[in-house]
Amino acid sequence: MRCYGAMSPPKRSASPVGASKASTRKKPPAAAPSPNDRSRPAKKVSNPALDDPEPAASSFIEALAELLRSRNLEIPPGLLEAPPEAYASQSEAVVQTMARLKDEDLEERASKVAGWGQRQAERAERAWESSPLIGELRRRGLPEPARPTRVVGASFSLKKPLAEWTDEELNEAVATWARLASGGRS
Repeated sequence: MRCYGAMSPPKRSASPVGASKASTRKKPPAAAPSPNDRSRPAKKVSNPALDDPEPAASSFIEALAELLRSRNLEIPPGLLEAPPEAYASQSEAVVQTMARLKDEDLEERASKVAGWGQRQAERAERAWESSPLIGELRRRGLPEPARPTRVVGASFSLKKPLAEWTDEELNEAVATWARLASGGRS
């Protein structure tokens, strides 16, 4: 009895016309090129100091701005500088869908994208002002670090009440929070 299926050997495909047995023989391995003979693509190393101060607008932003212009609508301030987070890194294909919107709805969506940075700064301000760490810092009359412009979640151990923290512990916790919210790493 023959068993066909998963255990049967693979079928050989027909060889191309004109193929000879010589072409199916094993070829000796080629000599490895010396390290000096190898061409290597240049590595691109990012240097923030040399990068453009303002990144180029994305295809989504460019397409949205063009759609607004084609309808003789005003481009909201801040739209061309909006970061990818403001529009969830969408592609320009989404703008084709947005083209179906009424002018008022399109202007509203463009304004939301343009105002994303301002809304994030306002959220960061509210989080800063409502923080128990900042309240304790102010209660003690200690200097505040620069306020962050974005919201970041940070948790600190409260094994002991804030009132019992030393000034150094409090300053360190606030500095860590400010650094994280300003884009720095721990």
